Amino acid sequence: MISQLSWKIGGQQGEGVESTDRIFSTALNRLGYYLYGYRHFSSRIKGGHTNNKIRISTKPIRAISDDLDILVAFDQESIDLNAGELRKGGVVVADAKFSPTIPKASMRACSRCRLRRSPKSWELRL
Repeated sequence: MISQLSWKIGGQQGEGVESTDRIFSTALNRLGYYLYGYRHFSSRIKGGHTNNKIRISTKPIRAISDDLDILVAFDQESIDLNAGELRKGGVVVADAKFSPTIPKASMRACSRCRLRRSPKSWELRL
């Protein structure tokens, strides 16, 4: 059993990034996990890239993690900007509708990276 996990969700403002983050965070908090989050957004009324990063732990935490275990990407820009944070064994979950690709720099960081396609989403395991 893992004692902590780092999760990030990214996409364009207005696509549901905040709602997904709040639902996920609330559910985990109600289950008794400790959370520490960081929210990044563009200073625009609508549009622009946004992401939320959450560190989940079984023990109290006081800082965000530098690495990611899971990246949920609503668009390609989220993968381009954040794939470099994934640790070995990390996962990218993205909708196949935008044909996601992993930046070459991120693929070079891990010799065993594979992009697997499922019917409704893409998943990269490092």
